[in-house]
Amino acid sequence: MRHASLDVAGVPQSAGDARRFLRASLEEWGCGDAALVEDAVLMVSELVTNVGLHARTTARLDIRLDPDHLRVEVHDESSSAPEMRPHSVGAEAGRGLRIVDALASRWGVETSPGGKAVWFELPLGAAASR
Repeated sequence: MRHASLDVAGVPQSAGDARRFLRASLEEWGCGDAALVEDAVLMVSELVTNVGLHARTTARLDIRLDPDHLRVEVHDESSSAPEMRPHSVGAEAGRGLRIVDALASRWGVETSPGGKAVWFELPLGAAASR
C-alpha cells in the first residue's frame, strides 16, 4: 500500500494544490491509468472546493493506493454532513457530490470527534472491469 497526505487551507483555491499533489503522487507510484487519474483529480477538486465553500476549515487530503483500488479522503473540521443538493442546468455550484456519486465505485462520509472525511474509491486494473 502507498500513502500520501497534504494539508491545505480551507479556501476553494486550494483545489489546485490538491489536484497537483494527487496527480504527482499517482505518477510517482506508477499509476498509468489516465482515465482513473482524471476521474480522481476531478473528484478531489470538487471535494476540496466544498471544504472551502461550506466547511471553511483547513483540509487534509489522504491518498491510499492498494493493489486493487485507490482511496482518497478529504478531511475537514466541520461536523456538518455534506448533502447532495438539487441544481439547475445553469447553476455554477451544487454538482460536486453528484460528480463523485457518478464517477466513484464507492463513496461516503465518516464522522469523527474532530470533524469528518468525505472519501471515494476507484478500482484499479482488473478490478475496474468487475
